[in-house]
Amino acid sequence: MPRIDAATRRAIREDRLRPRCKADHDRLSLANSSMPDTEIWLDVRAVELYFQVDRRRIYRLIEGGKLPHERVGRKILINKQAASAAFGNVTGNR
Repeated sequence: MPRIDAATRRAIREDRLRPRCKADHDRLSLANSSMPDTEIWLDVRAVELYFQVDRRRIYRLIEGGKLPHERVGRKILINKQAASAAFGNVTGNR
């Protein structure tokens, strides 16, 4: 299997952090809403897009107990205020 150079790996990572479909745009509009952060619950993909962090990092923090979350069926929901504390305060999508 051929090796992937660093530039290609970076491009793949950056592409993954861009909204791809209407659902991704809806997730970002919820994250950017004017509701208080304590009332906004985001799924893992929304946290990934809004805070520009890798999905694996989110799951590692959840598994390590460092990122409070709630499970609704198979979906993992993370409070926006808790995510802001874990990933730094962001005012909008970068």
